[in-house]
Formats: sequence, C-alpha cells, structure tokens
Amino acid sequence: MKAFEETNEELMDVGARNALLTALSRNGLLDVAMEVFERFRVRGRELNVVSWTSMIAGCSQNGKDIEALELFREMQSAGVKPNSVTIPCLLPACGNIAALVHGKAAHGFALRTGIIADVHVGSALVDMYAKCGRIHLSRLCFDRIPNKNSVCWNAIMGGYAMHVVYYLLAVRVA
Repeated sequence: MKAFEETNEELMDVGARNALLTALSRNGLLDVAMEVFERFRVRGRELNVVSWTSMIAGCSQNGKDIEALELFREMQSAGVKPNSVTIPCLLPACGNIAALVHGKAAHGFALRTGIIADVHVGSALVDMYAKCGRIHLSRLCFDRIPNKNSVCWNAIMGGYAMHVVYYLLAVRVA
C-alpha cells in the first residue's frame, strides 16, 4: 500500500490499477480495495472488465454478496461487458443469498453471449442452482457442459449431497 501511496496515480496504467486492486483484495484488504476502486472511478481513471471482475470476485469470496451484485449492475451501467471470468465470480454470490433471479439473469447472459459452453461458467451455474434449491436446473446445466472436468463433477455431487441431507432432515422432522 505504501508503494501505491508514493506512486503518482495519474501515471498508473489500467494493468497497474488491476494488479493493485487484486493484490489488496486477495490479501484480506477488501475494504481498502473497494475504497481505492471507488477513488479510481470518481477520478475517471480507466477501469476494464478485469478491474470490475476483481472487485466482484473479492466481494463474492469475502461474504459481501449484495455488494458483488451491486458492482455487477454498476459494471453493466458503466458499459463494461462481463466475460467468461466475470460470471463464475458473480454466481457464488447469487447462490450464497439465494438470489435466483440474478443467477437466472447471469445464465441468460451466458446463453446470449455464447460463454455457456465454458466449463467454469457451467460449473458455477450448477453450483448456484443447487444452492438456490433448484437441483433439477443444476442437473440440466451439468448435462449441457460439453467438456466436463473435476470442478463440474464436484459441483453436481455437492449439489446432490446438499439436497439429500435436506431431504433426510425434512423426512425426519415430518
């Protein structure tokens, strides 16, 4: 952080800004990263899809799910197009707070832009639908992943495990 404070912000290119934001976020300084990100925005510094995705990922990974969704909306309002990295960073936030409407919107975006075939996008959709209680949609997404890897297999198995436990607890209570 000291190096950043001693650097002339105007001389930083977008790559340096992205590196700073990612470093802060990954090292447990998400609040500082958010402040720096907002400072860049207010001062009109160039930010790109990597900048926005880094912040969305940081929020999603640190329990700031509402903030991740808000950043995603602001990103689109700013005219920055999400990509095949942005969507898997956003979807855990949707699953964590059962924001099915937002998750379905991200799913629609993935379909419209053709990034749905990406195994990471598909795996994130599998996980999100399972966490939102829609295991049948989770399975449909899983079945449509063209090149399955251990990530998507773990996502569907975790989804089924979650629903079996829920079902067993519901039967026991009844």
